[in-house]
Amino acid sequence: MKKIINLGLLSVALLVTVAANASKKVSITVSPAKQLTISLTEVAQGEVLSISNKDNEVIFTDILEVADSFIKNVDLSSFEQGVYYIALKTKTSTKVTPVIVSPKLSKIIKGNTKTYNTPDISLKSDVVSIKLNNESNNDVTIIVYEQGKSTPLDIINIEDKIDIDQKYSLSSLHKGEYRFVVSQNNHDYSTTILNK
Repeated sequence: MKKIINLGLLSVALLVTVAANASKKVSITVSPAKQLTISLTEVAQGEVLSISNKDNEVIFTDILEVADSFIKNVDLSSFEQGVYYIALKTKTSTKVTPVIVSPKLSKIIKGNTKTYNTPDISLKSDVVSIKLNNESNNDVTIIVYEQGKSTPLDIINIEDKIDIDQKYSLSSLHKGEYRFVVSQNNHDYSTTILNK
């Protein structure tokens, strides 16, 4: 009997798809019954777990508290057919794992988990410095907006560059707030800089 139970447990374990990053911080599994389980370890204050669809509409978001571990179960059977993205945003990066949901099956798209490092954006005198370790060699776009406006003041496209160190002078702009958006493969990081 013990042997049958062990074989049953092994069979269930083999039916589950797992994606985990190198640091073992996040593990995502999808069972044959369309049950998504997200397990996190060493959770820091303010980390954000989210699920969004292919149109970048956020379906679920949770701002996490400090914990040794965190588990979130999501029933995918109520989700429309399509691709969804599970994202864990930490202070230094965002890890995004795509999941396909279809009528018969839900699964992780193996090999497509992406990590987007958080850019370091700072102001010294009237020059904004944008530094980014772009180890995935993504195309990067930096968009500058005057606060409250939807038309960009400037768009800077950067291709084929790993270590990005982009400078942007505010000296010709009037005093006020400016929003800098750094986009990597449609993954955006935004911050506001005050030009005094």
